[in-house]
Amino acid sequence: MILKIVDYEGNSFCFSLFDFTRNLIYQKQRGDLMIVNGKKMDFKQGITVTELLNEIKVDRDKVVVEVDLEIIDRNEYSQKKLFTASKVEVIRFVGGG
Repeated sequence: MILKIVDYEGNSFCFSLFDFTRNLIYQKQRGDLMIVNGKKMDFKQGITVTELLNEIKVDRDKVVVEVDLEIIDRNEYSQKKLFTASKVEVIRFVGGG
């Protein structure tokens, strides 16, 4: 089952019933803070991956972003919305030898 939710600003979000329920459970367990690289951080609800990377001053071309165990395509960073229940991992590339 797919749920469509429209927020007060007119933005619409589609979720499977499973994802929606999982996010509600995570939110109750974790409180109102998003988990980014294992740390609780306070960001607005519905922030995009691009906005998050800008907030934490990370170059989007030098990282891979995983949200709730799913790698996000770099082309989707500006559309992918994050929520307080989201668990985000920002993985940086490091050179060396």
